[in-house]
Amino acid sequence: MISRKVVVAVVAVALALCAVVVIVNPFGGGLNASFVIIHTNDTHCFYEGDDQLNFSTVAALREQYSEDNVVFTVDAGDFLQGTPTGP
Repeated sequence: MISRKVVVAVVAVALALCAVVVIVNPFGGGLNASFVIIHTNDTHCFYEGDDQLNFSTVAALREQYSEDNVVFTVDAGDFLQGTPTGP
């Protein structure tokens, strides 16, 4: 069985190597990257305009932020409940 000390040592070395890759940047150039994460959850079919955050609002935010940044849109699910248009 692998001891706790060995696991801690392996994790520490892996983290140190990750830090070296970021510091050294083997691909050259600066690390001038920015990104935006848009996360949604429990939207429950709010795709019609009713002054709430809905799918069209998320699409507009994504379009706005993508002008200057890389945008990741993540939905954690739970989007369908009750009727086709929501609760």
